[in-house]
Amino acid sequence: MPRKKTVKKTKKGTLDTPEQLDKEKSKRVQVLKKFTKEALKKYGPVIRSIVLFGSTARGGFKKHSDIDVFVIIDDTRTKITPIFREQLEDDLERIAKSCSKNMSVQQPYMLTEFWRLVREGHPIVFNFIREGVPVFDKDIFLPIKRLLQMGEIRPSQEAVEKFIERGPKRIKRVENAKMYMVVEDCYYAMLESAQAVLMFMGKIPPRPSDAAESLRKDVVKMKLVSEKYVQYLDDVITLRKKVEHKEIKSISGAEVDEW
Repeated sequence: MPRKKTVKKTKKGTLDTPEQLDKEKSKRVQVLKKFTKEALKKYGPVIRSIVLFGSTARGGFKKHSDIDVFVIIDDTRTKITPIFREQLEDDLERIAKSCSKNMSVQQPYMLTEFWRLVREGHPIVFNFIREGVPVFDKDIFLPIKRLLQMGEIRPSQEAVEKFIERGPKRIKRVENAKMYMVVEDCYYAMLESAQAVLMFMGKIPPRPSDAAESLRKDVVKMKLVSEKYVQYLDDVITLRKKVEHKEIKSISGAEVDEW
């Protein structure tokens, strides 16, 4: 009896052979060349660098991986107005998508902005410089990359202190957002349920501030709902106002469970 031929299954989007990898790499090079040509045709005088980064730059891309690039714009010779910048971003995005649906252009960096982030030692920009491959460069990106490789660019003490200070602030912001989200969700869950009951009874949905009183008048009196549930609604409306006015700055897990 002849044996069935087994076919090795591969994950969708993977490039399993050197030939497949080389073919995909060649396609990506052509996409980058086309994008660079079109971008320079449109904005050549102000573009200082076009840099490839991400999985394609690292060589770890898959078939459907994005082709990530960022562009550095010279704002030292030409005044870049907000309107011009917005038009530039739209045009670069349009050019990118006309070259490949997998192409992704980051929001362009102004040269002064990029250099400030380099001097500050911003981690994201350091990573861009470390792994970035210039597709087009007017003596901006490559010298900075070489200086980083030589150890001549290091995060400043001010940058270190700034990032240390950001940690507690971000945690506090998350806590505040979490508290507001919990209270907001509880508030709307109770308010909308109350409004739904009143609407079912043919009543016009009341304003949030009048919802509890409407329930007392039209539902509690008919003994369809206990007064304690209306009091819950009153309490959550009061709680929400206190959170909005920053009278309450934290909420415990036990309080969340209670609501």
